[in-house]
Amino acid sequence: MNVIKNPPVDALRNAAKHTLYVEGSDPEAMDPTVLKALFNSAIQVKPLGPSHHVKSVANALHRHHPDYYFLIDRDYHSDDEVESSWRRFPDPDQSNLIIWRKREIENHFTDPNYLRKSEYYQSKANEPENTILKIANERLYLDAVNHVIATIREQQKKNWIECFTNPDSFRSPDGALQRLTDAVNQSARLSQISDSVAPNHLKDRFNQTVERFSGGCFPLQWNCGQWIDCLRGKPILSGIINTCFTVVDRHGMNLKGKEKINEVIKSLLRLPLNQQPNDFQQLHKLIMDRVNAP
Repeated sequence: MNVIKNPPVDALRNAAKHTLYVEGSDPEAMDPTVLKALFNSAIQVKPLGPSHHVKSVANALHRHHPDYYFLIDRDYHSDDEVESSWRRFPDPDQSNLIIWRKREIENHFTDPNYLRKSEYYQSKANEPENTILKIANERLYLDAVNHVIATIREQQKKNWIECFTNPDSFRSPDGALQRLTDAVNQSARLSQISDSVAPNHLKDRFNQTVERFSGGCFPLQWNCGQWIDCLRGKPILSGIINTCFTVVDRHGMNLKGKEKINEVIKSLLRLPLNQQPNDFQQLHKLIMDRVNAP
């Protein structure tokens, strides 16, 4: 990634025109920090809070601002939803929205071979793999349960009762209340909601999620299952950086916590674009093709 000194005014205007909105509570959060470094001032990157805020703004603004782009964590989204967001971008029907293929942005930094390229990496040969596996095995069932909860919670948000439009049937409070009761009781969605939290259904969902994450390997193993992409990346990344990296400030003091994580992340993002994770490379190309379009 090249640094451009004294860029032309037109380039600055173009950068301001194209804006990528991401998850995050403030400009120092992980998502905007990583993506600002990735795009190196070629576009604006702004945090918008949690994913449902990003999606709401995307739905509201994309028709009026085609040069606004939106990026969210994978969370509960299916493979089809994720791949469609990449394949069809930019697409007015998709709100210019892209969904990460991995659970969250931190998961892109849990590749041991990528981590070893950091100047701050100081560890034994297999320690990154072993540390990641240890943390992942400790989190498997917690993250599986949370995934099931998030999926059910999202499904319950769907509009499942149509609102009425004709006032003729609502001339009295008793009649109005009866119409409301009938609408709820007669809705097929009511039984679907009940079924979704039934013990047998919860058991099936949990077992299916654990099977997808683990690939049937217990304890978890590399190259078996989708756990490296689907478990929460934030605690795994924090653990691996605390164990396998040393970062010293200009006063000779060892950095810790968020400062240490940020320095390691920045060191990796200074690598050439062709050494970045595949999703980073593809995202960069998709948006820069828009920025550079005539």
